[in-house]
Amino acid sequence: MKAIKSLQFDTDKVRDEKGIIKSWTILLIDGVEIILLYDPPHILKCVRNNLLTKDLEYDHDPKLTEEERKFASWDHVVTAYHIDLYAPRLNRMVLDLTDEHIYLDKINKMSVKLMMQVFNKKLASFMDFLFLMPGPIDTHIGPLDMPSEAYHTAFNLNLLNDFGDGFSSVRKGYVRQGDRNTRRVPWTENFYQDEFFKLSARQLKSMWFIDKKTQKSVTTDIPSLQNLIDTLEDFLVIWEKLKSLGFESFCTHAINQEPLENFFGNVKSH
Repeated sequence: MKAIKSLQFDTDKVRDEKGIIKSWTILLIDGVEIILLYDPPHILKCVRNNLLTKDLEYDHDPKLTEEERKFASWDHVVTAYHIDLYAPRLNRMVLDLTDEHIYLDKINKMSVKLMMQVFNKKLASFMDFLFLMPGPIDTHIGPLDMPSEAYHTAFNLNLLNDFGDGFSSVRKGYVRQGDRNTRRVPWTENFYQDEFFKLSARQLKSMWFIDKKTQKSVTTDIPSLQNLIDTLEDFLVIWEKLKSLGFESFCTHAINQEPLENFFGNVKSH
């Protein structure tokens, strides 16, 4: 980290001399720009891990009353899971979810798959359906009610799902059979990613984690949201540079640790 900070200091000095806007995630080494990236799945896992014990406030405005503030809460995810698990219906609505996805003492915090099965449009849609239901829902563990505030949790699950897809686009021939998620296709000129990532970065800047009980901002440093903003913006920088070099598409799945880990795993196996 000390070496990185030294390089950042040297880069800022050069940028000051040339009147170039500073960016701490872009270094200059012998005149060559090096873009620092966080591993996208790891950043999303950090957001999920913080959401387990804190609420996430977004679109914050000091003028809002307590009733008008918007919170995403893991409590809503737990309630949706209980309704899905214990309601007397023929089939579950979100079959992928298990105790290992939901309960703090059982979650594998390092699993990307488990994290993305919660940051999922199917769960977000199920929660959206539940809070529109009139009155509590009868279940085998008693009546359960999905509060209207769960809309904000569903909104953020949907948003985080789109981040995950945007960070893991692959060539069309590599999309899983039956995968209807068009957002995993490569980035191309004038496709949704440019505007979506720019709008999302602004959305993230209005978010922070708050204490579940006091509903006040958490004072300890939680860098995951800022790191996610930096990653979004740096992916856009890379895409602009690729386009300037004549590239017509960008498969973002190549820029995460998984291919590198798979490569080293193959090397170790021989």
